[in-house]
Amino acid sequence: MEPLSCVLHGVQRTGFSLADRVLILGAGPIGILLLESDPPGGASSITSIDKNAARLDLARTSGAAQVASSFEDLPEDGFDVVVDATGVARSDGEDACFARSGGRVLLFGVPPRTSRIAFDAFTIFRKGLTILSSYTSVRNSIQAVRLLQSGKIDVSSLVSHEMPLSGFRQGIELIEQGKEGVLKVLMRPDMEPGEPVRRNQA
Repeated sequence: MEPLSCVLHGVQRTGFSLADRVLILGAGPIGILLLESDPPGGASSITSIDKNAARLDLARTSGAAQVASSFEDLPEDGFDVVVDATGVARSDGEDACFARSGGRVLLFGVPPRTSRIAFDAFTIFRKGLTILSSYTSVRNSIQAVRLLQSGKIDVSSLVSHEMPLSGFRQGIELIEQGKEGVLKVLMRPDMEPGEPVRRNQA
């Protein structure tokens, strides 16, 4: 519920318009939630980009019209809205090159505290871009709960592993190292210590 409520706040803050062409950078759990929280009014197409092939497969099944594994596969000036869900602070601010004139760029992923982004000021000026950020949520929790209750957003595919509490260290290592197609690791108090890790299929 909590990450979904943050996603909903970001979607509202961005001010999507009917039939927007949307690019989402990153197909991890947050990127997938952004994808499933189809902008109000409905996007005409949503493209997801990620280096991880398994995550791109999940993006396809979650509603992405197109997927890409390289920035070279994306058209410059091709999107009304660009959402960065990676948290990777690319030093060249390249997100802006994919937004059309008058487009919007949402910095959503959480970057390292000391990171810096150097946008091309003239590109932002020439295109008349709006650069936004979104932090936490504002009264979106009940919206998230209702969407989950209704089944319109299904988060079951985001839990890639389940393990007992005794496997907490292993779960952290899976996340930090990005092993075995990890997305979210669910710690289960009802699982017995030493019980094998359950790997869920998306």
